[in-house]
Amino acid sequence: MNRRLSKLAPVILLLAFAGCAAAQTTTITATITDPMGDPLSGSCSVQGVGGFTAATGWHVIGAPTAVRFSGGAFSVSLAPTDSASPPSLAVQYYRVTCAVPLQIVGGHTIQPYSWGPRYWSVPTSSVTVGIGSVEMTSPPPQPVPVIPLTTQPQDGQYIKWSAALSAWQPVTFADQEAPGGAIDGVNATFTLAASPTPATGLLLFRNGLAQKNGQDYSLAGNVITFLTGAIPAPGDTLLASYRY
Repeated sequence: MNRRLSKLAPVILLLAFAGCAAAQTTTITATITDPMGDPLSGSCSVQGVGGFTAATGWHVIGAPTAVRFSGGAFSVSLAPTDSASPPSLAVQYYRVTCAVPLQIVGGHTIQPYSWGPRYWSVPTSSVTVGIGSVEMTSPPPQPVPVIPLTTQPQDGQYIKWSAALSAWQPVTFADQEAPGGAIDGVNATFTLAASPTPATGLLLFRNGLAQKNGQDYSLAGNVITFLTGAIPAPGDTLLASYRY
């Protein structure tokens, strides 16, 4: 197939009220021929990518549709993607694959042939534009999503991802916190003001000596349980540092 044929690309299904002015769309045309210049007939399977609302108010969806062409004359009017909204959530474009069936044109037998997908970024235009001015050989890159913070961090503050909230949260540090609980040689359970996240980030000191998780104590949420032989005695000092 020749270059004009190979350049045929995406179109889309537009949901609109009947009677909308043609000036609200951009018309894209092409002449589809075989290598010998014989005009061809066929169709394109069209699908919208990145559903959007056009400036016309139409909602462009991703349901595939068919655009047929005959005698080499291809023409379609599309809602422009450069005025689409919301612009920050995804890049809007059109995607299409096309095909011509077995046919005899000008005494030549044209074998079945298909091409695509191609990708179109359609500008706002009051004049007809050619396929070459809208076509891309690969999809446009998608923008990096902006994920909101649950609370506003301060300058220099760390943040962490919360899978439960699907959002970023500021990281808070607790330094040299005295765990709550009686230090009497009998009580083995002490509590922290918050649950260390991650749990392995807890630094627990008894009289200035680091305690080892699993050997000197265990941690469940914000509860520290000292193991036998490591229970703090009267006069001992406990300090904990962690992030949450």
